[in-house]
Amino acid sequence: MTIKAILARKGTDVVTAAPTAWLAEAVKVLAARRIGAVVVTGADRRIVGILSERDIVRVLGERGAKVLDAIETALDLQKGTLRDEREVLRGHGNMSAPSVLFVLERALKRGLRGTAVLSALGPGFTASFLALEVSA
Repeated sequence: MTIKAILARKGTDVVTAAPTAWLAEAVKVLAARRIGAVVVTGADRRIVGILSERDIVRVLGERGAKVLDAIETALDLQKGTLRDEREVLRGHGNMSAPSVLFVLERALKRGLRGTAVLSALGPGFTASFLALEVSA
């Protein structure tokens, strides 16, 4: 497969962000556009870098519950928004990708409805995110 073939499927739009943009804004753009990175451009529209999901995960990577605190702060979430994630971390420790399924189970039991992005963290700094729409 060539890069050209991939671009033919996903399109060629380039999404940009200013270096002064808030991390929460960039995360919302990544989620809304279903992309993994934005090109960072300066005032003169010159490329100054690329911000990827991986970069965001690394910035938040202090480990354990501190990561959840950092995510809540970086995304301007209300304190306690990540309660299901905290319960899974507390009850099962650092797992890998399957931990997001434990979070989903708790959220559904709590009556989750509407659009959500679930997060779960694992060892060696692994982050899993699941975007979903839950209907009645």
